[in-house]
Amino acid sequence: WPGDTTPVQTVIDIAEESELILRVGEFVIERAFEMLAALPSYANDLLVSVNISPVQFHYQDLVELIEKYSSLNRVDPSRLLIEITERTFIENSELAQSILRRLKAIGVQVAIDDFGTGYSSLNSLHQLDIDWIKIDRAFVTDINTDAQSYQIVNALVKMSEALGIGLVAEGVETQ
Repeated sequence: WPGDTTPVQTVIDIAEESELILRVGEFVIERAFEMLAALPSYANDLLVSVNISPVQFHYQDLVELIEKYSSLNRVDPSRLLIEITERTFIENSELAQSILRRLKAIGVQVAIDDFGTGYSSLNSLHQLDIDWIKIDRAFVTDINTDAQSYQIVNALVKMSEALGIGLVAEGVETQ
């Protein structure tokens, strides 16, 4: 990364404002399938997770891109897990649901990224066909020292088990 003074989020924000994020997003999807194709056959159950920006989600045909690169690399699209933030659903829930249905129809798995930080977390789980939720690191970081953080994470673990949704905790850095 050129220089250590520019935060990655600043670069992402500029890319989204200029719609450069569409080219970046396509490159990432292409590389994800190339990487999956390069794995040895005994790793065929591994997934690659890719963050999708709200701009890319709403203005790019993700299904077409995924089908293109999965076909070129002879990789099952079910090995791709896309991560989208709750903001993506809030902006246009009907469009989001339509896109999710198309993605799920070709086998792509979907995760809500930074779960718990948006305004409609539980509503998102109720309305959308989600495979995974990713607990935001803000809840995970202090679970050993903050009783509320521990209880929130514990409740999310139990909820995901009850709903049959996979769970990933961001920011786990201690045993």
